[in-house]
Amino acid sequence: MRDAVMRTIAKLDEDPKRPGLRVHQVEGTHGVWEASIDDANRLTFEREGDLLIILNSCNHHILRNA
Repeated sequence: MRDAVMRTIAKLDEDPKRPGLRVHQVEGTHGVWEASIDDANRLTFEREGDLLIILNSCNHHILRNA
C-alpha cells in the first residue's frame, strides 16, 4: 500500500486535476480534500500554497462511516 500512496502523492503534485485521482473536497470540511489511491482506498489532504499536507490514507468505508 505504501507504494500506491507514494504514487498517488506524486500524481497529486504533478497534476491534481488528473481524472483518475477523482479529487474532491470532503463534505462538511473546509480545505480538506480527498483523492483516490485505488477503487477502495483514499487519501485525505490539505494544500497550503505549494505544500501538500497528507492527513490520512485509509479504506473509503472508514471515511464514509466517520
